[in-house]
Amino acid sequence: SLMLSLAGDAESYGVMISLNTRVENGRIDRNNKKIILSCCGNFETTELECDNVINCGGLSSISIANKIMTNHTNLIPKPFFAKGNYFRISSKTKKLFSHLVYPVPEDGGLGIHATIDMDNQQGSIWS
Repeated sequence: SLMLSLAGDAESYGVMISLNTRVENGRIDRNNKKIILSCCGNFETTELECDNVINCGGLSSISIANKIMTNHTNLIPKPFFAKGNYFRISSKTKKLFSHLVYPVPEDGGLGIHATIDMDNQQGSIWS
């Protein structure tokens, strides 16, 4: 699959992928060169030292950032949540879309846009 291939490529460059791992806390070292994370997975806590972190915490990403960047909270964006309405279009109108459609964002939202999934099928309409 595509995701396994991407993970394999990343790991071949020394990337460590840690799925289903809870970040307990973190800190940036005195020289601002390393990030030290205290993570809990499989019932044990591990401390990781790294140069870069990609925070993929979804709705918890702001909370995770606050645990790591305690002295730099001014750099952490404020959360802004929006509700999307998803629809699948009928096969009759599917031919109208052959690529992703993204309008110019509007105040308070992204407008209406259409997505196509990884199997090149009409995904969802988000408004």
